[in-house]
Amino acid sequence: MNETINPLLLEYLDLKYFKDRAEWVRKHREELDERLLSDMAMANDIVIEENPIFDKCEQLLKCLDMQAKYETDRFR
Repeated sequence: MNETINPLLLEYLDLKYFKDRAEWVRKHREELDERLLSDMAMANDIVIEENPIFDKCEQLLKCLDMQAKYETDRFR
């Protein structure tokens, strides 16, 4: 098994704040695939339902926007 980590996932994970992650997803929306969306959701403890890729992306963005709304620096 010689899989490498998607560089886009690493770039996403390097972002500290949820608002930055949501902005990043909007910017890279056309480059995202099923696996990458699932990995990004899992990294944020978000469960996204089995839907077309556009709907999955919208679900992820909705959750990231909600998390960003209540984001604080106290636990980071």
